Order: sequence, then C-alpha cells, then structure tokens
Amino acid sequence: MKVVLNQYNQPNFTGGESKFFRPVERAYDKLCESAAKNITPKLIKNKQIQWLAQKTQNSRKQFTHLLAVGSTITSGMYAYKTLNNKHLDKDRRQTLAINQLLTLGVSLTCSYTAEGALAKWWEGVTAKYAGIQLEDKNFAGEFVKERAKSKMHIAKYTAKYAASKPEKYSEEAIKKLLTKIDGMDKIKSALIFGFIFRYIVPVAIVPVANRLGDKYLEYKKNK
Repeated sequence: MKVVLNQYNQPNFTGGESKFFRPVERAYDKLCESAAKNITPKLIKNKQIQWLAQKTQNSRKQFTHLLAVGSTITSGMYAYKTLNNKHLDKDRRQTLAINQLLTLGVSLTCSYTAEGALAKWWEGVTAKYAGIQLEDKNFAGEFVKERAKSKMHIAKYTAKYAASKPEKYSEEAIKKLLTKIDGMDKIKSALIFGFIFRYIVPVAIVPVANRLGDKYLEYKKNK
C-alpha cells in the first residue's frame, strides 16, 4: 500500500467579482501585459543573462545568482539616476553614486555569506519537512548522517530514498515533494536577499556611508 503524502487543502473561493477590486485587477493585468511585452523579452534575450543562465543551469545556486543580477540591475539604475540628477552638484552626485554601489557590494557579500552559513541548517529544516511528508520520523536523522559522509543534497537524498521504496511512494507524489524541496531552497535565498537588502544594510550601512560621504564633501569644500 502506497503512502499518500500529506497535502494541505486549498480554499475554493467562488464568490462573485468585486466591483471595488475590478479596476485594480484590470490595471494589474495591463501592467503585467505591458511588462511581458516590453520588459521581459529584453531581459531574457539579453546576452549577459543568457550567458549566466547557461553557466548556472546545472547549479543549485542559479536562483541565488539571478537574485544577485536583479539586485545589481536595480542598484545600477539608481546609481545612474543619481549621476544624472541635475538638482545635485557634481561632487554630491558622484559621492552618492559611489555609496550606492559600495552598499550593493556589501549587500551581495553579506547575502552570499549568509547563504553559505545557513545552508546546512536550512537543509536540516527541509529534511524534517520531507520526513513529515514521507511519514518517516527517522528520515531527517538518516539524511544528516549521509550528508556527513557524502555531502549529498537533500533533494538527491530524498529521490534516492523514495526510489528504494517504490512500493510505498508513488512517482507522482515524490515529484511533487521534490518540487516543494526546490521551492524551499528558493524561499531561503529570497528571504536572505530581501532581509539583507531591505533591512540590515539600509539600517546598519547606509547611514554610515552617508556620514562618510558628507565628511568627504566637507573636506573637499574646505580644501
């Protein structure tokens, strides 16, 4: 008898269309259509993006690298806008742009460092989740032992474990579980990048960088 992996019931909303949200939904749809036609193709067909995708297609860090590319593009656009801001003098524009790029460098370094530092812990969390889904309380512990010997990733270990018990786990159920495991990897990366770029660095680094910039401008002015 095969085990049916634990599933969460999805709510079924069947209510009528809201008059209040209808304009918002239409505007959102138009925005998505416009982005799909005018922005996404340029990004996808970009030679640098295609090169990165090819180089990282077999890497488990592909999503992390793409987050880094997106953050770099966004910060680069801010720096470019700052350099072309006619309401600021030349020295102020250059100082702010340098601060923005240095902040980007610090954020990327912290994000990749945190990714590496939390990798094993997050794999342990993922293994416990997989064990619950597989209804095997020993799964996480066995995975930790195997990882210590062979450095096997949780997704590969799960696939290997399930393949050894075909009478218990269906191929479709395991495929769904592996998709969830991959999703948990992406959640980890998104949380780390989001937290560092939006909270840690703006609070801890940006004020310091701004003060140093102000001191540099004051020194240059009095020189």
